[in-house]
Amino acid sequence: MQKQFLPFLRALPSLRLPTRRYSRRLEALVPAAGKLGRVQWVMSRPFYRFCRFDLKSVPKPQRVQALELQIRQWTPFANTGRYLVWQGEDALIWAWDADRLGADLATQNFNPNRVEILPESLLHPPLAGGLRLAACLDGVEGQLWQDGFLVHSRWWPVVPTEAGWLNFQRDAGHSAQLQSTVVPPPARQDWLLQPWARNVPVGGGGAWTAPYETWLVGAGVLILAGMTSWYGIQLTKARQAIELRKSELKTAETIASPIFEARQKALDAQVRIELLQKGGLYPDQLAVMATVAKLLSKNKATLSEWDYRDGKLKITVTSPDKLSSSVLIGALLDSGWFGDVRAAPTSDLTLLTLTMDIMRWSHITEKSADESDQKAKEPPVPAKAAQKDAPRP
Repeated sequence: MQKQFLPFLRALPSLRLPTRRYSRRLEALVPAAGKLGRVQWVMSRPFYRFCRFDLKSVPKPQRVQALELQIRQWTPFANTGRYLVWQGEDALIWAWDADRLGADLATQNFNPNRVEILPESLLHPPLAGGLRLAACLDGVEGQLWQDGFLVHSRWWPVVPTEAGWLNFQRDAGHSAQLQSTVVPPPARQDWLLQPWARNVPVGGGGAWTAPYETWLVGAGVLILAGMTSWYGIQLTKARQAIELRKSELKTAETIASPIFEARQKALDAQVRIELLQKGGLYPDQLAVMATVAKLLSKNKATLSEWDYRDGKLKITVTSPDKLSSSVLIGALLDSGWFGDVRAAPTSDLTLLTLTMDIMRWSHITEKSADESDQKAKEPPVPAKAAQKDAPRP
């Protein structure tokens, strides 16, 4: 199964969800080029502040509270929005005026909960380390990178002077041996398709690099879809196998039905023969009761009283419907087990008391043998003829 999906997994890094990217500059809003996809709102560098907070000396259980406190002391905004990236035990924070951003989003009728807010610095291609003067939507940004993370930043509306560039390096803690007064030309580079680091909750543990996010989400979706399809196919095959076994069982039952009937007749005949050999004149009570119960069930009646003595039987039967004494008497007589069947008068149409004589075993056996011989002499009816003569509904 893994080999089947391997080509798709290899292609996942090139798959990206469509996005609509709006760029908020100082003077105007640059609208998105497309009309489909999720919305990204990129803020120009003057709209936000950046800082790295060192939390190594703070115990882990207290870091969330300490970070919240430092952010409130650092930002001048009444309502602060933020983007957080963890670099080991350091917190990288991009902060902005959430009220001002909310007003900007309202002009475009955007739901803030459905818009991805991105500081512009997160779309600049990261450096493994070193200094860079990056060209921004508005002005330029001085950047110091370490281990692929931005650790210090400063914004100027125009290219800084040599003194300003040197002061930035000193404030960033850049090595004195590497400091330079030569101001590099602003680097203009295409933005990344996704931010180089993912925003995580304040209580999160570490940084997620964005280039793998789409790949992981796509891989999860594809694996889940593949597993769902596989289980669906297996379930369909299992159901088909069950239906096939049911059909085979039904066919086997149809074929074996005459054998079961012949076996039951042979067992009944054996019981009668054994009783005759023992000298019993009448069937035992269990056999009589079974015969009566079988006849009553066909007429939707149940047995409520039973009195069996010396070949005489008196029973009381009940039914939720109206009982027909003639129907029951006819059924008892036709069975060959009973004779002189009589019904006692009663005012309750759902209650009937019957008295009858139990026929001797010799009579019952002869009658059963005659019926078997008569059925054997009847010619079998062809299946097509039976279907043709059968009454149509």
